[in-house]
Amino acid sequence: MAQKRFRDTLLLLASTLAALCLFLSPSTKVLLLLCAIFCAVLLSALVEKPSESRPFRPAAAGLAVVFCWAGFVLFFTTWRSSPLLAGVLSRFGLNQSLLVGVLGVLGSLVGFPAFYRLARRMDLLLDAMLGIPVPGAGKANAFLPLSAAALFFLEHDQNLLYFLGIPIAVVLCAMASTRLEPLLTLPKKYPKLSVFCGLTAAGICWAGYALNSGLPGLVAAVLSFPFTFFCLLLFFRALSGLLDLSDLPRWERMGYAALFLALAVFSAAVFFSSNAFHCSEAPYDVIYTSDSTILVKGNAYLLLLHFQNDLRQPLYAVFAAPFLGLSFLLSKLLGASAPLHALLMNLPQVALLVLCAHLLGRMLGLSPRWRLAFVALACCTWPLLLFSVMMEQYIMAVFYLLCFAFQFCCRDRRDRLTLMGAGGTLLTSLILLPVMSLRNPLRDFRDWYGDMLNRGLEFILALLAFCRLDIILGVATSLIVLGEFSGAGLNALDKLRQFSVFLGSCILAPQSEAVVNSSGFLSWQLVSPAAFAPLGICVAVLCLLGFWFSRKDRAAQMAAFWLAFSFVVLVGMGWGTMENGLILYSLYFGWAVLLLLFRLAQALTAGLPRLRPVLYALCLAVLAWQNLPAMARLLSFAIQNYPA
Repeated sequence: MAQKRFRDTLLLLASTLAALCLFLSPSTKVLLLLCAIFCAVLLSALVEKPSESRPFRPAAAGLAVVFCWAGFVLFFTTWRSSPLLAGVLSRFGLNQSLLVGVLGVLGSLVGFPAFYRLARRMDLLLDAMLGIPVPGAGKANAFLPLSAAALFFLEHDQNLLYFLGIPIAVVLCAMASTRLEPLLTLPKKYPKLSVFCGLTAAGICWAGYALNSGLPGLVAAVLSFPFTFFCLLLFFRALSGLLDLSDLPRWERMGYAALFLALAVFSAAVFFSSNAFHCSEAPYDVIYTSDSTILVKGNAYLLLLHFQNDLRQPLYAVFAAPFLGLSFLLSKLLGASAPLHALLMNLPQVALLVLCAHLLGRMLGLSPRWRLAFVALACCTWPLLLFSVMMEQYIMAVFYLLCFAFQFCCRDRRDRLTLMGAGGTLLTSLILLPVMSLRNPLRDFRDWYGDMLNRGLEFILALLAFCRLDIILGVATSLIVLGEFSGAGLNALDKLRQFSVFLGSCILAPQSEAVVNSSGFLSWQLVSPAAFAPLGICVAVLCLLGFWFSRKDRAAQMAAFWLAFSFVVLVGMGWGTMENGLILYSLYFGWAVLLLLFRLAQALTAGLPRLRPVLYALCLAVLAWQNLPAMARLLSFAIQNYPA
């Protein structure tokens, strides 16, 4: 038995090596990446428990064939015209195209077992996520793969990696369709939700049609509607089960509506007074280091292949489109001006900001009265005020992150959908993958590693299912490009100073000034810190105290971990420090600061309930005293220099 397993392991490694060679390119980064994948496969083979029976799975074999085809095409395209290989072959008089083609075929044949093993594992993961195949479901949902192909065709450009991903996505869609209930019966079960999803799907398809406005684009947009519609219906059905807000008192809902309305009116006043936040002549870095103009004009919220939806936010459009598709449809039907279009696209995000604050209140275990007060207080912090008008991509990332944190902390539930949404809208959120496993990595490493491998493969499966093969195969290139944003040229002291300012900006507005940016446009930027910020140091100390007093609370533990993670990313990696732009991440990490500070306030007033309203009123007064004038100065700059 041991000898057979040893032989099977060697054959697997040989097949894996051949499969990886198909994706080899003349790049050191790619070579290191492929070596890392090979080592992961080796470790998986060593720790995996032996299985007695592994029945053949035809669907996995079909997916493996598509993997082989994609690998062959990429290998042939890469090496057919390689000057490096041409210089070697010219000495022997060999035909480069013929040799590369033969090697590609051999690599595909030898690599097939490795591809089949990967595809089989993905097939099993689909069983775990969606259930085993249902008899007759594939026939009832046969329209789904064709509709998916039409949707992905809408965004097709000259990107070869994206093109290679379309057949893989279609095959995975076909495999998923066999595990779903007959989809055509769902609209009768959810009539109101179906109307909303239908309108949202129309907006998403319209956004794709805008890229291919000819007759083929129109046909593809019409054909893509069913896939988009049913994906939305399944998504909102799952999300509504996770976020059941039906138990909220009516007066609490009205309070949230009032807060949303106030932020919406504020957002409208800003957008109709200045274009600095959505369509300025400067493409980026007008308000801090934001890319709002690029995001709004290029519709990054609905388009998979927008260049900002890269390795950092690989599935951003997938998880943002359900909330913004209807806004895009309304904008097109109304023939909206640039400010109105931006406002329509921003209003759902403002609503999500209020919902994020509500989820924090639930994680704190507050009563409805104090929960509403907490949300009102949170809406006066600098990150929420700023992001109610700065249309960055972090709102979606924080929403899914807090949805996952709420399920994990309050319901002891490890939800795949919200974690995948958090990681898809901002990849760094996948740092939470280990909490998905109930195994202890020290006592039961084999099972823990298997869980981590499965969770990672689930995310890769999602990337492939939504046609982001280009993200997977472009990891090495993306890392090289994104490495330019790290603060490699700054010393540790400078990064620590910026981080001290950052901690304070999670609550109060930081010092900012008008400067000329690298593109020659006047912009509103952070003042470069010459010393450590006292406010940031105080916030750090108070957060530590807040964690200490509530260290047994799971929400406090997660918040403390998230702050430690922010230190690793912003100081250790130096992300964003080169351009002094850490304010951009205040919403993504700032919720942890707010939670720990409120935990400290709860601990200090535990025996003095009458002190809580006084402390609340004092905090609200400080936030208003500091943040409202700071916002007025920022808006004065925007209106004066970038009038609508």
